[in-house]
Amino acid sequence: MGMNFQSLVGGGKDVQVILASGSPRRADILRRYFPDLLVKPSPFAEDHNPYNFSNAQFYAEHNAKTKMEYALKSPDIAEFKGDYVLITSDTVVAIDKNGQSPGFAVFEKPATMAESERMIYELLEGGSHQVISAVSIYSSRSRCARTFAETTSVHMQQNIPSALVQSYVESQEGMDKAGAYGYQGGAAFLIRRIEGCYYNVVGLPISRLLRELQTTPIV
Repeated sequence: MGMNFQSLVGGGKDVQVILASGSPRRADILRRYFPDLLVKPSPFAEDHNPYNFSNAQFYAEHNAKTKMEYALKSPDIAEFKGDYVLITSDTVVAIDKNGQSPGFAVFEKPATMAESERMIYELLEGGSHQVISAVSIYSSRSRCARTFAETTSVHMQQNIPSALVQSYVESQEGMDKAGAYGYQGGAAFLIRRIEGCYYNVVGLPISRLLRELQTTPIV
């Protein structure tokens, strides 16, 4: 039985929480707190160049905001009857490239298995990286929006046999995930430890999101 945190978005059940994302992982996380969650994916194609931004966080925040803009214009939201709180999110995996231009590299969802393999090996060789999730929240009552970002540092295991890496790549579990791996799934063997929110690595920093809803009312 799920918990109900409806009071964070206006108290009564007359305020609908809507997730504008096609990620089943984000939906699963949110439904633990908002059992009546609606899912209406944003039509934004996520085709902007990350290297047009000065760092990976700005890129993730831009994507979350743009997803929100597209979602608000979509028929599913524009024609929605009643009050709602709309949530969008974007997660990127980034590593520092000190001394190089640009000073960072972004790993999004791999397009091919070869790209998936390349990403994982580069993350392993780098030793550690950052998972950045940006979240935008919009209230139809106040017509106000805000965006925040959460960062988790991920430290990878070393000296993993290539056969194990290849086996994971061939499972294709990471094909729909930023950085080509899913910590919550079979990729746990790749990770030594994390600093920060576990759910942020999964794709939605739920503790921070609930705190934002609680401490800064938007309805």
